[in-house]
Amino acid sequence: MVVAIRGGVLLLTVTLWAIEVIHVMCVQQHFADWSHEALNARLSIPLSAAGNSTTVQWSLPVVTVETSRQGRFALPGAQPQVAVLNVGAGRTWEGPVTKNELFLRWLQEPVRDPDGLAVLIDGGDLIYGGCGEAALLRAYHAIANAGGGAKVVVSAEMGGYPKNMRSVQEGPGPSGQMDKVLAAFGLRRDWTTPYVDCSRDIDAGPCSNHRVYRYLNYGFLMGPVGELRKLVSFVLAQGGTDQGQAARYCFNHSEVCTLDYGGLLSLSLHNFKRSMDEGPLALRSMDRHRDS
Repeated sequence: MVVAIRGGVLLLTVTLWAIEVIHVMCVQQHFADWSHEALNARLSIPLSAAGNSTTVQWSLPVVTVETSRQGRFALPGAQPQVAVLNVGAGRTWEGPVTKNELFLRWLQEPVRDPDGLAVLIDGGDLIYGGCGEAALLRAYHAIANAGGGAKVVVSAEMGGYPKNMRSVQEGPGPSGQMDKVLAAFGLRRDWTTPYVDCSRDIDAGPCSNHRVYRYLNYGFLMGPVGELRKLVSFVLAQGGTDQGQAARYCFNHSEVCTLDYGGLLSLSLHNFKRSMDEGPLALRSMDRHRDS
């Protein structure tokens, strides 16, 4: 059930479905219960009306590139909101290469511990789902272990873009990596079936024939700084579409990289139903006295 939400949250709801590709990072409901039933249920995100928000700073660095915003800002979504470091502040956007160059510059700073974990995210098309830092870390380690000890976890999506990488990503995967990650959370390959609308994008990022959440999405990366540095360096050196190059790297280095096939760390809504009654998300208000 979708609760009617007033104020700034209503604006967020409208914006949410106007964006073509959006990520929901760290949905609290996922981490409360890793049962098959809970993970297949619609996700409920608690939101607070404008003016009632609070912000927390995680010890885990969450980094983005937004050239139109200040150096630190809070992700919209669940409360308390998470503060992110914006390394794009004051820069000029010249396409995706700007994002990757600035990510790499941050990753290469001498103060960075190569073994320390970090999260790299898209900024303007992501909302925060409400899980805590400890829960995010537990899920990361569970996915990495299920993926054969891979240290880098990258978000997945329903659509295969660019098309020239579809054949690589539609195979069984290294040592059945996808099925092992899904099995760790009691999920099947068809877990997205009730929520998918593959008629939305049949050109740029179409679904696979079996409608499986299996393609790499370059909007969320989590892992040790040293390994993220190698991935982003490869993407920059190869040029072209960064998502395609990231997919090439990950599927050629499965011992290092796996995808978040269950949408636990970051759920990409590309090719999901947009209707709030049929899609995978339900937004609920934390300010009950404001609801009607």
